[in-house]
Amino acid sequence: MKNVIRRIAALLLGCLVFHGSAIAAPPQAPVTVDISDGVQIVPGNKAIRATLEIKAATPVRARLRVFTTPVNGNPVEGGMLIERVTAVKEAQKLAIEIPVKSAGDFELSAIVEKEEGSVSDGALGYVRLTEEGEVSLMLPQKYHEIRGRERALTEPGFGLQPRRARPGLAPPPLQREAEQDKAGSRPMVEDAKEVHLPGYNIGSGRLTPGARPQAIPGAAKKLLITGNVSTTVNGVVVPMANTSLEIWDSDSFSPDDLLGTTETDASGNYSITVDNDDGPFGGGVDVYLYETSRRPGKIAVLQLIPDGQGGYFPFYYAWRSPTRDDITAPSVAINFSITDNARAAAVWMGASRAWWLSENQSGHKLSYVEVRFPGFTSGTYYRGGIINIDSQYGDSPETVGHEYGHAVMDQAYGGVPGEGGVHFMCAAASAGLAWSEGFATALGLVVGNGNGIDHWNVGDTGLSIENWSCNLRDMSTDEGRVAAGLWDLYDTANDNNGGSADRGVAGHSDANQGAQLVTLAQILQTLWVSKQNDTTAYWSALRPRLNANQTATSDDIMTYNYYK
Repeated sequence: MKNVIRRIAALLLGCLVFHGSAIAAPPQAPVTVDISDGVQIVPGNKAIRATLEIKAATPVRARLRVFTTPVNGNPVEGGMLIERVTAVKEAQKLAIEIPVKSAGDFELSAIVEKEEGSVSDGALGYVRLTEEGEVSLMLPQKYHEIRGRERALTEPGFGLQPRRARPGLAPPPLQREAEQDKAGSRPMVEDAKEVHLPGYNIGSGRLTPGARPQAIPGAAKKLLITGNVSTTVNGVVVPMANTSLEIWDSDSFSPDDLLGTTETDASGNYSITVDNDDGPFGGGVDVYLYETSRRPGKIAVLQLIPDGQGGYFPFYYAWRSPTRDDITAPSVAINFSITDNARAAAVWMGASRAWWLSENQSGHKLSYVEVRFPGFTSGTYYRGGIINIDSQYGDSPETVGHEYGHAVMDQAYGGVPGEGGVHFMCAAASAGLAWSEGFATALGLVVGNGNGIDHWNVGDTGLSIENWSCNLRDMSTDEGRVAAGLWDLYDTANDNNGGSADRGVAGHSDANQGAQLVTLAQILQTLWVSKQNDTTAYWSALRPRLNANQTATSDDIMTYNYYK
């Protein structure tokens, strides 16, 4: 046990002080927000007062948005509470009042960024109001631990459940997972693995109506199920893109039956045909959807909770939908909106989609990567097969995709160029750091499935990489310009400098309207051609792999983005 604790301590120390090639932190925000000062009940119990602390190194105009989301009961209305632009001088505190309706728990999140859009900073806490009028503020790790154990006592099959005690869930997944563990696909956390077997932090959601698909012609006892899976963070719907989804038949007197497993697409949509046979006198099947934050041997999102004895309980996240009972129609639409642990769901989507895109498009089998959320330590970074996601960045698939980009580069090259460390957008960096960070940001944009806007928090205005503007005008040292160049090769929109040399070289443009010029497969596969320590080496490896129709326009895009 002492050895286990010693290895955990060594791991923590290494994460905190080592700035080697496999560590990469996100760019730092020019203005930050914190909500850790605590909360108070306003006399009359009609509102809760919280204090935000906003800091800036230099005076700056900043956009602040504050959101509330009910997570247990219905204590608040939910949605955007505040949106304002304010002048920030060094440090200031802002008291806000949150109207409350009843006892319960809610998520309080804040996003702050420069008014014109830049790196945003986020803060997240969970507020609990009791029937007695007592109010408290908890950090995400602590709240998930407490709430999970409460649910485990009152709702069988939910909450923080060890693997050996998951009442209410079907034995078949447990058997499969035990076999996978024997095959060596258990988590990378050697310390935690030796102390406890992984369990599941199980959440739920709601079913929403959907258009019924057309029945399968002439298919007896077949059921076509279609739908969409999503979650909502800071009022923004996040589709659960490229995740694995299990379809189950709930049985009251026998183990639940796995009807099939399918994949969601880039929009979170799914479609699967299953047998519709609930046995004699059973009627139609009773369907629920089940999703876990793991692809054995590939990628997983874990929460590590101290066990009070120097060890850690590792928990995967999982989500089980309500059951649609007795389906007798030949087709049905089941849309699943994840409400519990929504930020963890967004992290899982980013991780799963990043792996799915990278392995399918690179042509290489990628090694297992473990994502820890909320972070095992503070900060957001990648190191040695482990991605640590700080809770303030826990709602950004682009950030998770960025960190997975470092994992891809690490596996392709046997290390990450540039030695990692602190870095800033539009700030001169070493050629290696600019290349590795720019590539990671470009992959994050693809994972986010957006329009060239890089978000650090869902709901922020983000930073436009599609119309990147920086006075460095040098792809070799500006990570933003590297990301912009790769994105312009990949995306389907046109842009030019609009009269500003900071946006790009005059007389050149990104001219590939309506079609991808260079595919993601070409971009990723080039990483395995040779070890490229900077953008110049990468472009020298990529350009010969392009066809004649791609080359001239690609050259123009690189010139436009100040490739020298």
